[in-house]
Amino acid sequence: MTEHSSLSFDEFLRQCNDAKSAEDGDQALLRAAAAQEWQRLKDRLRRITEGKRLGADVFEWSPYPAPYPDFIKLKDVALCFESGTVVGDAAQKYRLVFSRRPLRSGEMWANAEPIPAERWWLALEAENGVLHWLVRENRLRMKTEEFADHAAMRFVEYHQRYAAAVKARYPWASI
Repeated sequence: MTEHSSLSFDEFLRQCNDAKSAEDGDQALLRAAAAQEWQRLKDRLRRITEGKRLGADVFEWSPYPAPYPDFIKLKDVALCFESGTVVGDAAQKYRLVFSRRPLRSGEMWANAEPIPAERWWLALEAENGVLHWLVRENRLRMKTEEFADHAAMRFVEYHQRYAAAVKARYPWASI
């Protein structure tokens, strides 16, 4: 902005409103871009896992209705895509959750989870026109394509830790 003494109040107020409008517009654009990038992330994870197996276990995209409709299931674990409800001008919250698979209607687990769920809170950052996903817990910062690959690999590792924990807890069970 220019020097205040040379402006009338109306001119000063117009400049302040223009600056606020530009800032609000940038935030609206980032929110719209975030929603598109979130969908791109889910689509990319679906594409890279579709039709693939880990041993005899098949990667399945949301094979049944569940509380969180977007998830990749691999035997008894899932990678769930969670986004919260936006109130007002707040930024959308995104989270990836590696956990036991969501239950079907009328289903319940007979035992406690063998390992705790792993939650990644995500933020989206723009730098020079390029969007990057930030994972606060891991200090990761990656573009959507490489982040999808990374998340898919961590999902397989989570599955392996889960299977090992089940086998250790129930050595007689065939896993």
